[in-house]
Amino acid sequence: MTGALRHYGRLVGLIHLSTHSAGAYDTETRRLLASLLPALGALADPTAHTGYLHNLPPGGAAGLVAGDGTGPIDLPGRDPAAVLRDPDFLRLARAFADSRGIRLRLLWPVGRDWYRVALRRHTLGGSLVRQAVLVHETPTELPYGLSPRELEVLTRAALGQTNQAIAQALFLSPRTVHSHIEHLLRKTGAASRAEATALAVRDGLLRPAPDDLERFVERVPGA
Repeated sequence: MTGALRHYGRLVGLIHLSTHSAGAYDTETRRLLASLLPALGALADPTAHTGYLHNLPPGGAAGLVAGDGTGPIDLPGRDPAAVLRDPDFLRLARAFADSRGIRLRLLWPVGRDWYRVALRRHTLGGSLVRQAVLVHETPTELPYGLSPRELEVLTRAALGQTNQAIAQALFLSPRTVHSHIEHLLRKTGAASRAEATALAVRDGLLRPAPDDLERFVERVPGA
């Protein structure tokens, strides 16, 4: 016997009961199961109470990335987050889940559009999926008039890489990297490279790769 689990009209799962005895599920048993399905649906819904738990801003798109490797989960009443269509971003979100951090802010492109993105660790209490990453995005222009390449250089500078290391990673000359550093200092109004990288971390002016997250994720103090 199979029952559909629904929550606010959405199918969130199935429950299947089997027995070796013919006729074990009589009318009374079926009625009992039917009376339990709404409660089971609320427990199985991985989106239940998401906005309340994390004070999700009223604007912007959002979604969940489940910790068990399943695909992105849309949130009711929210547009799906565009970044969750990007396989590279999904790898980043799962790396964030593995990092044990509680929050990460960054900038991410989808096609020609850019988004400010916040990731938060989310515990799906009482649901069938226990751990997930809550993703919230808002459209943006690149802050301070930075170019995508300058954002890459700034991110690597925030990792503590030298100009030579940045040049090797991005297949640029050290002179070109030096020019990018000068340009982003002028655009951000930072007086030094250290001030610019502090600004990047503070305001989420980052375009990190999954391997970079240990430096950038916010953690519970003392964790």
